[in-house]
Amino acid sequence: MHRRSPIAHLTVIALACVALAGCTRGAGVYAGRVVDDAVTVQAPALAVPAADLNAGFAGAQGAAGGMAASAASGASARSAVGTIAATTGIGSVARVARVAVRPGDVVTAGQELAAFETGVLSANVTLSKAAQASARAQVPVIDSAIDTARSANAKLSTTRTTVRNAIAKLTATRAQLADKLATLRALAAALPRSGGRPTAGVPSPAQLRATIAQLEAGIAKIDAGLARARAGLARLSAARGTLADARVQLRDLRDLVSLAADASALGVRASEYQRSLATVSAPADGVVVRVASIGDVLAPGATVAVIRRARDERVTTWIAPAELASVHVGDTVRVGVDWATGTRPGRVSVIGARADYPPTSYPTKDVHLTRAVLIEIVMDGDARAFKLPPGAPVDVEFVASK
Repeated sequence: MHRRSPIAHLTVIALACVALAGCTRGAGVYAGRVVDDAVTVQAPALAVPAADLNAGFAGAQGAAGGMAASAASGASARSAVGTIAATTGIGSVARVARVAVRPGDVVTAGQELAAFETGVLSANVTLSKAAQASARAQVPVIDSAIDTARSANAKLSTTRTTVRNAIAKLTATRAQLADKLATLRALAAALPRSGGRPTAGVPSPAQLRATIAQLEAGIAKIDAGLARARAGLARLSAARGTLADARVQLRDLRDLVSLAADASALGVRASEYQRSLATVSAPADGVVVRVASIGDVLAPGATVAVIRRARDERVTTWIAPAELASVHVGDTVRVGVDWATGTRPGRVSVIGARADYPPTSYPTKDVHLTRAVLIEIVMDGDARAFKLPPGAPVDVEFVASK
């Protein structure tokens, strides 16, 4: 039987102790990372209106071929605008006109950081206000048209009454003339049957014929006048109906114009809101880490400034679910770093609600490639030992609760 020497036994025991010591030293120590609680302030999407290259040339075309020329010029204008936008980026980028802070400045929520050029946006506000004024000015114009139609209707009613009265008078006059004509015709028919000389006071047949002719001519004129009067009355009735329809349409149009005038206020508010977006403010209290420069041209979503929140230093780490029973909110934690001796105290503030795969920046032997639970630690306010730069790796040791 082969026997091991005492030296061999001592070597095995020593290696085992080293291994146990290594496991004991690693227990309760985890890789952590200082939270970089920075806020990125992005450039807004400013709705810059496209240039209207037809502005000022609305009446330049003649009557003949005006519509075709206008359509052609509109197509060329749209093409030109598209070319300009593709070449210069108009409508998709904005230029920084003013910077109110510098890196290292302490800012509060709502404080101005920078501002973009507002020339086009201010012009858009002016245009929207002009459109609002124009829309509001249409209301009294339609009201005046309604009043004119009402006055015209009253005049039509008066004229129809006058024409009706004239027709009644002409009808009565014709009836009287017709009676006289009938009497004279009867007298003229009776004269040839009476013999001898004409009776004193009785007109001669020639006189009767002349008077009858005059009466017939007068009745013919009255008939023509009645025909014209009745035709005019018919036209007045038709005009009255047309005018009534026009008044209905005018009232409907006034409702639409009133709605347009009310809706134009939305355009003013929208353009003013777009102009307000050109001023970028701090979303939270903190320290400015980085800010754009005057003249920078930024697309929507580009970084205008980076602000690190003014909050307590925090550290995050991940632990295996099996070790959650020994960790509680409020437990003391010691945090160490490679570039300084000693540790800094902190306390557990948040324990995750579920186990997830941790980021690759936490490749410790306990949670590497396994699910783990997020732990958040709030450091105490004493940073005299060493500071914790945002994003720096640290070692986290949980102190056993008593």
